[in-house]
Amino acid sequence: MLLKTIIFFFLLITFIYTGSYGNFKIIFTVVVSLLPFLDLKRFFFFKSPNRMYLLLIFWLVYFGLSLLVGINSGFPYPNIRFIYRWFILLPMAFSIGHLIYRIFDLKEMHKLLEKITFIILIMSAVFYFLELHGLTSNFRFLFPINSFSGLRAYTETLSLRAANQASLVFLLPFNIFNFHLNEKNLKNFPYLSFFNVFFGLFISVLGGRRILQYSVFLILINLVIVSLINTFKKGTFNIRLIKDFFFLKYKFVFRLVLFGFIGFLIFYILFTLQKIFSGDSLIQAYLSTLFAPFDFQQDEGSIIRISQNNALFDGWLKAPLFGHGLTSYSKDFFRSLTTPWSYETFYTALLFQAGIVGLFVFISTIYGTLFGFKIPLFLNLSKEKKLFYLMPISLIIFFIGCGTNPFWDNVAIWSLLFYSGLNLKDLKD
Repeated sequence: MLLKTIIFFFLLITFIYTGSYGNFKIIFTVVVSLLPFLDLKRFFFFKSPNRMYLLLIFWLVYFGLSLLVGINSGFPYPNIRFIYRWFILLPMAFSIGHLIYRIFDLKEMHKLLEKITFIILIMSAVFYFLELHGLTSNFRFLFPINSFSGLRAYTETLSLRAANQASLVFLLPFNIFNFHLNEKNLKNFPYLSFFNVFFGLFISVLGGRRILQYSVFLILINLVIVSLINTFKKGTFNIRLIKDFFFLKYKFVFRLVLFGFIGFLIFYILFTLQKIFSGDSLIQAYLSTLFAPFDFQQDEGSIIRISQNNALFDGWLKAPLFGHGLTSYSKDFFRSLTTPWSYETFYTALLFQAGIVGLFVFISTIYGTLFGFKIPLFLNLSKEKKLFYLMPISLIIFFIGCGTNPFWDNVAIWSLLFYSGLNLKDLKD
């Protein structure tokens, strides 16, 4: 029970405070990653698939050599954060993934991720409430500036930005798939996922993080189409389940309190925002924020990313196979004097720094850890077996999202990646 509680807080803190309490999180991560070594008979790493060790070795060796190339070429030495994210993060996540695998079965982990999503959404709503009333500074111990950066609500912009929305790029797709695939009956209805999907959609609309909005919308559109096709094939629509869900006595108080609270939060936040905007300008501001990345002439974020891509791609052509080194940067465009190797367009930067081989090592580590080196045949899986793919597919969506923002170095994500790889190995066995 103690280990499960530790893992719960480890995942919760890592997902909520993606940009804050860095030193504490690193120490906490180190402690958690060492726990399996206290009982090696139970947490025996050699039961892992051989490919996991092979992929880790390739990762460490290749990026280690790439780092030396960059330094030898005159590019700056890395800082501690850089060393952590490229050479310490994955080994620790490998250990934590095994720890999670030994103490949580798949159903328990799904429930745990539902709870974490719920807490993040509630904290986001509370943050919005405080921010709209100018009270956030009084609660900085809960909402530090690096993770909860504030409100941008003015003409043509609606962005209630929090760094933990990057976690929702993984967690919201997971909850959507989880709700879609779970059997829905009155005694086993996935209420928490139902809450997370609908309230999460509302939070993503207000948050202004476009990669979250686009991924959630595309998933929902596809699932709605699939559901309509299935309903058309069956020729029936289960209206009774909807009626019973809202009106039967089973967990009625729970539903009443939960949905009453959701309704109040949504109404209050929208009512307060409507005071800031006038008439239809609230909707116009949302749409303007949503479609801003496609305005390549005026949107600052789009202009920066296009400029990065052009400079990095031109530089990559000069060293296409192995790149210029892990700490290298384009002298035509760099974002920071202290960390010039860091770019929003992460995969283009990785191509520039580590070449085609480095990009292949990065992607194959993710895909190979999960699936091995075979393409999974989803269509031949039963609904029960598809539940094994909820986390892996959501993780892939997360890493796709990292293409426009470099938030890939989340230790919870990598730990769940190794955990999912072990679960899929059991499924295949």
